[in-house]
Amino acid sequence: MYSQVYSTGGSLNINNCVLELSKNRGIETSGTASITNSQVSNCTTRGIYIKNGAPTISGNTISNCSSGIYLADGNILITNNNISACSYGIYVLKGTHTLSSNTIVNSSTSAIAIENATCNIVSNNISQCPNEAIRFINSTQVLTGSITGNTFDNCKDFLGFRSSLMASLFPTLTLNVSVNSGGVKKSPLLTSRLALSKNQSSHLLLAYGTRQCSGAFAGSN
Repeated sequence: MYSQVYSTGGSLNINNCVLELSKNRGIETSGTASITNSQVSNCTTRGIYIKNGAPTISGNTISNCSSGIYLADGNILITNNNISACSYGIYVLKGTHTLSSNTIVNSSTSAIAIENATCNIVSNNISQCPNEAIRFINSTQVLTGSITGNTFDNCKDFLGFRSSLMASLFPTLTLNVSVNSGGVKKSPLLTSRLALSKNQSSHLLLAYGTRQCSGAFAGSN
């Protein structure tokens, strides 16, 4: 089955559209597409699938898809989207991307999942995650990027690593987050757990306000 909207490249502009009930993907594109102010819902697989290129995805409402937004590669700006009730809110396979000011709610697996990519995750609001809000999985490279100014509410863990390969990669990230607990913002060092798979370790640089600390973390479950 094909996507409801499919483009192999060039400049595709989608604005103020409604796409729903796709048996595969809602939108699939690459190149310099612009996908803005549209509604995508009830897709069997991905709501918005970006193969590569440098599109902008902004102001959309995405719900009830396997992955709300899936980034296979490229250099992509994802900003001011509302994503709800998806298994993964945003899934990133490869590339260099900025995920900024998105609201991601009720992701049954993870709000943001990252494989072999560099992501700057800035000022997003993530809530109601039964697992990790941000999950790094299956990476074959040293991970870099930043996680700054985000808010996590009612998530089991704000950050997790799920790959046996991680133990030797020692990914380094800069973190600056706030975690809501009973409506009060607190340091994630006090209110959240770093989730690591069993027999796994990672090195992190944690930055919260003007305070920084670094150390090795080992998984126990």
